[in-house]
Amino acid sequence: MIKLLVPVLCTVCFSFTAAANNSTTESFITLKGKSITKLYEQKKKRNWSKDVWSIIELDQKINSPIFSPYNEKRPGYDYMNFRVKPELFELHKASIKWNLWTIIMHNFFKGELTFYSPFDPEWANNRDDGFLIYPILPSKFGSSPDGTFETDPVFKDNIEAFGFLGHVYVDPYAMPLQSWLYPGEDSIIINEKTGFYEVVYPPDDFFWYHDSDILAYKIKEKWILDDNGNVLDKKIAAVAPIIMRKDDNGNEVGKTELFWIDYTALADMLKPYFVKVDRYKKDQILSLHEFFDTREFYASEVANDSIWVKPVVD
Repeated sequence: MIKLLVPVLCTVCFSFTAAANNSTTESFITLKGKSITKLYEQKKKRNWSKDVWSIIELDQKINSPIFSPYNEKRPGYDYMNFRVKPELFELHKASIKWNLWTIIMHNFFKGELTFYSPFDPEWANNRDDGFLIYPILPSKFGSSPDGTFETDPVFKDNIEAFGFLGHVYVDPYAMPLQSWLYPGEDSIIINEKTGFYEVVYPPDDFFWYHDSDILAYKIKEKWILDDNGNVLDKKIAAVAPIIMRKDDNGNEVGKTELFWIDYTALADMLKPYFVKVDRYKKDQILSLHEFFDTREFYASEVANDSIWVKPVVD
């Protein structure tokens, strides 16, 4: 009888032990499985990002909707008083030929778009490169935080001095203005800052940039890549118009970025403006926002930060 009980007890014990082990194993697998799955999913979702700089150039036909059509007259400009007025954009809205430059100008003069300096205003050797580090705000470069280009003379003077909207022409042969009270003599005023008398010269001419002066747009993008280096997504972070700088004699001195703009702030402003594109032998009407969002433009890469790659978990 004892001999018969031993195998039975062994079988029961083995079954109980196996069940316990299976339960423990199952519990282990369940608990650990969640962690493993989570880690696996995290690894699967772990992408990489890098900053990429590209140029959207005028000479590429596919990019023409960004640059043209051009305006014969400068939108928003009061030719009688030699100044830009935001209300003129609205008044002449139906006759304005809208392109990226015109849209940028319209929203800047309305006070709804911020320019970022391409360099540190206090140390020109420090470049911004589209990281939007140096905003040019009325609170710092104007007389009041609520000022605009139109309402704040100090802010207006600084914007013009930075060369964002045009360039100042200094005539080296300019003659002093003649005095009305004393004909034949130079006009003289007291400089309030220095307390000294100064000869009065004619104001320097300011030459506004026209939409036809924009040769290209530089964009800074955030590229998302998988572990194999495949590009999963491209997101525009900042945009900078590029012109050809000229000296006072009209000689070209090289291309340069005028300023940077936060593309996320600009994107919604592009939605009301539409362009026609010819793709695959079929015309399409797209908003400028869709034009950028679906990357209907051609951009040539000029730089990237492939050395400083940062992991991103979606």
